Amino acid sequence: MSHSNAAETLHSVSLLANAGSLLWLLVICVGAPLLMIALARSMKLDTLLNKLLLRQPSRSEIVAHLEHLADLARAGNLRAARRAGDRCSWRLLRLGSGLLADGAQPAEIAHKLEHVAEIVAARRVRRLRRFASFSCGLVVFPLGVLLIHMLGVLGAVTPTNGWIAGLAFVFVISLLVASSVMRWMCECAEDSVAQRTIEVEALVFGLSAICGGASSEEVGSLTRLMLGMSPASSALRQAA
Repeated sequence: MSHSNAAETLHSVSLLANAGSLLWLLVICVGAPLLMIALARSMKLDTLLNKLLLRQPSRSEIVAHLEHLADLARAGNLRAARRAGDRCSWRLLRLGSGLLADGAQPAEIAHKLEHVAEIVAARRVRRLRRFASFSCGLVVFPLGVLLIHMLGVLGAVTPTNGWIAGLAFVFVISLLVASSVMRWMCECAEDSVAQRTIEVEALVFGLSAICGGASSEEVGSLTRLMLGMSPASSALRQAA
């Protein structure tokens, strides 16, 4: 009698343990993809791209750098203009500052900057697609583990257990979600190429104006106008 009671107790404990394991497994399977989606949605696209790739300056930073280059160019301090460009995080700003210091003509500056901008945009989209394909390809391994576990359920001798199968299932869901997020980011990156094209055109226009001897106020006001920004306070005072 006592033996049967002990067996029933052990059976009930094992059932509770299995139920708890299944509950934790369900929480992980549902929580991990939701957490990844929440992180991707809560962060702006530029911030997410900057963490994966390289940082790009804001439009106000572009205008401020062009105004600084205009002051240096009017003073004839081309070495300082090159050093100021080397401190920039944006590749196009560094390249444009170097071309300006080398005395390049506006047509040459426009050709080189637009060519490099196309290469950088294509590289970013290609890199995101590669991440998405890599995440989708890794799904094969946890799916293989799940297949082996299913063979064990059907009666075959396999080295897997419930926890290994649960972790494999979590990895499958997480990798599929990661691949979907990367593909969504790739589509958004393709849509943002037009926005970056406007910034490249404003950069080329500002550097061309600097080559023509424009002042920092003129460069700043014209560049802000191209970017659709509000004019600076100094320009508003002059207009008043």
